[in-house]
Amino acid sequence: MTNRLAEQDEFALKWLLESDEPAIRHAVLVDLLDEQRESGHAKFVERQIASGPKVTALLTGQQADGGFGVLAYSKWGGAHWRLMSLVDLNVPADDSRVHAAAETVWAWLNGDRHRNDTVVINGLARRHASQEGNALTACCHCGMGSDPRVAHLAELLLDYQ
Repeated sequence: MTNRLAEQDEFALKWLLESDEPAIRHAVLVDLLDEQRESGHAKFVERQIASGPKVTALLTGQQADGGFGVLAYSKWGGAHWRLMSLVDLNVPADDSRVHAAAETVWAWLNGDRHRNDTVVINGLARRHASQEGNALTACCHCGMGSDPRVAHLAELLLDYQ
């Protein structure tokens, strides 16, 4: 039984490593095969992520303001959801298109409509904090940790608990 499983594992790994999506190949190298991110092959594949088919598709239609022509939280076409998918694909942290999408998400999260939508009952905020939590995750991935808005977002999440 062990040999059969090993053969299946090898087949699956080979299949994943032959993917046309560099984000998948990179994840396999780093997360499954424990290759160091800084190693030659993993680094080479990582540099291809930004031009891979999934990242390209996610950024298609991005406008000059970083948005995609719909509300930031529009399922699944808004900047919020696209940004989370880009982070999941490990898009390079310094990609200006990703930073532009993050700015769109910031504008939405800090807008009056979103802020005024927070209901407080008996002193406790009722929020689906995944919106703020996802944005915090994306900003940390993009190296925006020193931005005061990130600290403010973390404080809001603590207040929402």
